[in-house]
Amino acid sequence: MLLESQSDEDLVPKYSFSHSDRARPHHYSTGPLMRFSTSTCRIYIGWSLALSSVASPYWTTSKKRGSSIMMKLKILGIWSSLLYNMFAVGVLLPGTGGSSCLCTFGNVSVPVDAEIAVDPNEGLIATKLRRLNKEFSIFGQFCQPPRESFEDPDRVQLLLHGSTYTHQYWTFPMNGFQNYSYAAFACSQGQATFAYDQLGVGLSDRPTDSSEIQLPVVAQIASSLAKKLKDGTISTIFGFGDKQRFNKVIGIAHSQGSVIYNFLAINQPTTSGFDGLILTGHIHDLGFLATTNETKPLARDVDPVRWGNLDPGYISSPNRSGFYAPDLSTFSQSVFMLDTLTLDVSVIWATREIPSVYVPAKGFKGPVVEMVGSMDQLHCLNLEDNEVPCNDDEVGLKKMEQGFWPDSRNFTLIVRNGSGHDLNLDFGAGETFRIYSTLARTMV
Repeated sequence: MLLESQSDEDLVPKYSFSHSDRARPHHYSTGPLMRFSTSTCRIYIGWSLALSSVASPYWTTSKKRGSSIMMKLKILGIWSSLLYNMFAVGVLLPGTGGSSCLCTFGNVSVPVDAEIAVDPNEGLIATKLRRLNKEFSIFGQFCQPPRESFEDPDRVQLLLHGSTYTHQYWTFPMNGFQNYSYAAFACSQGQATFAYDQLGVGLSDRPTDSSEIQLPVVAQIASSLAKKLKDGTISTIFGFGDKQRFNKVIGIAHSQGSVIYNFLAINQPTTSGFDGLILTGHIHDLGFLATTNETKPLARDVDPVRWGNLDPGYISSPNRSGFYAPDLSTFSQSVFMLDTLTLDVSVIWATREIPSVYVPAKGFKGPVVEMVGSMDQLHCLNLEDNEVPCNDDEVGLKKMEQGFWPDSRNFTLIVRNGSGHDLNLDFGAGETFRIYSTLARTMV
């Protein structure tokens, strides 16, 4: 059954809270508050520049069409909502029963020691390799409920976004964090999350040389963060007092993020740091594989103001329509516009290396869930492979995918009827969030 057409306000679950509950800095000690304030300023400046530069072409275009004023008002409304959320909800997210979710922003230093291709155009089959030994600063948002509301203090979810998105895919700033923030939903269920910006994206380090951002590097970063959640490093850095060690780390990723977790499971099946994986917007269809060599828009051409100094390895995706279902009634046009205005960058090298995950993840024994929308235009409606039957042949699709996880003690395939590629951003997000939360609670 397809998703019903509805407004943003109709989507569930909703989180209602008063303005006085949105930000209470006195809940924090001086250290965490200072970290939050610094990061918030960085976010404000970054998003202000981004929205100013991106909005200008829309204003010009709309003026030519005779609708300049209405378009400006729409964009300014979304801009105001975004910036308001940056400040108002940076410290506390809404919970249930009057409780609140404690969130802090900050950076984690992650050392990397990996062998990567000298010429990234050759991908991971390159014969000439070089060693990258470097430390990167990774930006993230750590959220957890008050201790008395913790469902399982030993369990945390490590959230990773897809290509040209940031950690805000998991904390989408729409309607006061009602509806589209999985981090808020997880907290309302008593669950802790850590969502981070991939290397080169958002407020994480952006190497001058994009060829440093290859799958072995970003996978090692993901593994390191999982282990830092387990040894208490991240909880200490983000100001939650004594080292809080999580015994179980569930990785939830989307699209390119799922490719990264998949790569990690293949190459570090027993030492990844993850106890279970939920991979969304990712299946191993040959049609998607055929698109990995397609020419992608260069970030510096998409937005010369923001990214004019980036090398040609950095790409972006200004046309977001492919990330949604073809049926326009399944998602909010306001969400679509904000998504367009806040796009980020990615690197072509990670795309070129996608074939490396089209092999079985032998030795990874943890439970794995793959979730895809039946209207995913990148996978299920991909004309290159005559449309994988995500809706009509779920059993056949599961058989195909299960072969890539031969040693997983429990593989599950979930098809979300009516959803597109971005499962978090359509009118079915409420149910999708409930599935994530339930799986994270029960899979290990």
